[in-house]
This record gives sequence, C-alpha cells and structure tokens, in this order.
Amino acid sequence: MLLPELHGAAVTFVAVDNEHQLVIGAAAATRSVRLQPLTGPGIAVHVIPPCRRHGAAKNLLIHLEQAAQRAGANALYAAKRVEHSSNEMRGWQWLGFEPCETVEEHVLPITQIASRLGPVVDRLRTQGRIPTTARVIPLYQADLAAVLQLHLDHMGGDRGELYRKLRGRGPGAFLPRQSRVLTVDNQVKGCLLAHRVAKETIAVDANIVEPSLRGGWANAWLKLEAFRGAPLGVKEFRFTSFDHYADTRSFTKKFGGTTARTTMLMMRPLVQDT
Repeated sequence: MLLPELHGAAVTFVAVDNEHQLVIGAAAATRSVRLQPLTGPGIAVHVIPPCRRHGAAKNLLIHLEQAAQRAGANALYAAKRVEHSSNEMRGWQWLGFEPCETVEEHVLPITQIASRLGPVVDRLRTQGRIPTTARVIPLYQADLAAVLQLHLDHMGGDRGELYRKLRGRGPGAFLPRQSRVLTVDNQVKGCLLAHRVAKETIAVDANIVEPSLRGGWANAWLKLEAFRGAPLGVKEFRFTSFDHYADTRSFTKKFGGTTARTTMLMMRPLVQDT
C-alpha cells in the first residue's frame, strides 16, 4: 500500500515504530536494472507524514544500498521520474539523489509520416547504404530469445517480465504484428517494441539499434515499417527518449513530432567498498 508504483519488487524493507510495532514506512527495489549511465535498480521509498524527518527514509535507503551492492549494482535510481523543481525532486535530493538524465515524452502523428519517410529509406537503399541481407520483420516471426538478449544488453530489464511481453501475454504485451525486428545476416540487430494504450495511440516501449548501426538507415527503416504496420484507427505513436537517444529526438523534430512532457531521472551512485 505504501509503494503502489512497484510490482513484484526484488527486495523490500519496512520501518516499524518501536512503541506500537506499526509499519511507518517502506522501501523496495525493482527486479529490473538500468544500464546507463550506471547499472542499478529502480527504487521507491515512502514514510508516512507524521514520522518523516526522523531518519527513517535514510535508514531504509541504507538497507537498499547494501542489497544493491551485493547484487553488483553501481547506483540506485528513483523508479518514478519527477518534474523539475517539484517537491518530489527535492525529496530525492534530500536523500542524496541528483538528476542524471532528462527524459522527454514525444508524440508523433502518423499522418503522412510513411509517405515522407518511405522515399528517405528508398534513397538509402539505392545508395547502397542498407545491406542486401538486412530485413525488418514482425516480432512474431523473430527469434524471441535473441530479441530478449538485445533488450537486456542495451536497456536492461527483468528477464521474466520481458519474455512474457515478447510472447504477447498479459498487460502491456508487445504487439506481435506491429512491433518490428531488424536482422542482418539473420542476426538480430535492432527492434521496435510497442503496445497499444488507446484506440488512437501506440506507445513505443523500446527502440533499440546496435551501436554500430546507429545514426543512419537502421532506425529510420525500423520506424517506417512500424508506421506502415499501424492498425486501423491509430493516429499517433508515443516515444520516450533519454539524453543519449539522439536518433529519436532528431527524428521526432524532423518529422513534426512534439514533446508532450519533460521529467528528470534521479540517481544516487553507490560508494564501492575498498
């Protein structure tokens, strides 16, 4: 009840009032981990208002840090992103967290996108910049184990939860026909994984391209095929980008997208034992 934003946490601690033995606070870490800029889980901490400012939150945090270090983490992240200069942001700063990335949520209407992006991809193919062995296929035709490993290698995540979504099961499952996978020489090199959040909206959960293929044809082709495969009635795609997602931000600006919201990702590096 104190941590509604966390589901299936890897580890949880509670703070108990000594006099009445009542729970006054809780803290937990996610099973999934972020890989950039440092490796670490997301966390949530909550202490009930009457018991704040007495060190309970910091004591809970110490236990989370110790558990994270035993698991090989280098940092802790706030599981929920915060608005700049908000009370939530100040609360995390009081616990020693600082912003490490600006997170932008983009809205990209699909009207005319395919017709504008198609000639760009065709030109890249004519110029010989797209390998003849490259293919973009629907998720259901792809090697799911290879897609899972690509996600874990470049974005982290919880293996079990990702595998569930890749197989199209349960809440937030990836669309098997609209999600796209890039292969070169039959090796998975990129993916665009998405789920439908409303009748007119598809949310992109992951847009991954191997580093050697970034900044060129691969990302453009993945997006083109995703737009072309949009179900009837879908009018927009929603993306989330971090500071190091230069391709996505450049693409959004070039093709008439808008930034609907900007938040901050909070991080606290862990002091490594020597």
